Amino acid sequence: MAVRHGARTLADMTNVPSVRARLAAVDEELRRLEGRRHVLLGHRAHLLSLLAAAPPAPTPPAWPAAPQRPREVAPRGAQNTLLALGGTLLATAAVVFTAVSWGALGDGGRTAVLTLVTVAALAAPAVLGRRGLAATAQTVSVLGLLLTVLDAAGAASLTGSDGFGFAGGVALALAALWTGYGLALPALLVPLPAAVFAGQFAGVCWAVAAGAPPLVLAWTLLATGVADAAVALTAARPQVRVPGAVAAAATGGLGMLAGGWFSLAARTAAGAPPPGRLLLAGAAAACCAAARARFLTAPAAVLATFAAVAAVGDAARHAVPGA
Repeated sequence: MAVRHGARTLADMTNVPSVRARLAAVDEELRRLEGRRHVLLGHRAHLLSLLAAAPPAPTPPAWPAAPQRPREVAPRGAQNTLLALGGTLLATAAVVFTAVSWGALGDGGRTAVLTLVTVAALAAPAVLGRRGLAATAQTVSVLGLLLTVLDAAGAASLTGSDGFGFAGGVALALAALWTGYGLALPALLVPLPAAVFAGQFAGVCWAVAAGAPPLVLAWTLLATGVADAAVALTAARPQVRVPGAVAAAATGGLGMLAGGWFSLAARTAAGAPPPGRLLLAGAAAACCAAARARFLTAPAAVLATFAAVAAVGDAARHAVPGA
């Protein structure tokens, strides 16, 4: 029985007319789908032509751009600005108060008020700097430096001291105080340059107070310029180097000019060597500065040449007969 069933299945599978009928039906369906595809492609091409010929769709009106809001100032910047202005006004008020009430208060009252305000002004930048108020700290530090000058004036009035000798001592004391203050608070930009500026007057004031002759004043200016050059060449901070270089050029240059003038004004052979020695000392100082800073080589060479020619030539001028 199983043999008869297997035989029928094999006969059905090998029925050639049935397979051909099915293949014909599949081919007919493929032809029908291909015809339908051609119809759809033609309809698509027609729709694309209509879309290309149609006018463009109107675009919606654009809304006007919203005006940009002005950039707001950062709260920290506004706070710094306001406090800096407040410190400036406080400094002005302190000066006006001191000037107006100078005669109304006694010596002790003036000293107590100025000392209290000065200590507060000098201590405030440390607190302000820790809170990030850099501009305000700078302004208050300037106020403190100004108040130290007023304290020095009050001390002069209290002790009855005056004259160039006392002014030289005050200049040296302020230079030392401001130097220590600037080193203690390195973020402040004003104290160290102010110390360099104050130091310019100590030697000159003492020389004037001692009744020194003009040539000694010239030597004092030259010595001050040499000290300024040493500060400018050894300092590590730009706020010290630049003021030191400017002060050295100013005071040292004045000393050299004075030496040149005295050399030209010498009438005798005995009067020529003293200013000549001043000129040679200035030339040597310029060469030493050039050895430390290479960019000063050319200016130092020119200055040393002129100073040496002036010193030696003036001495030789008196040795040669007038004819």
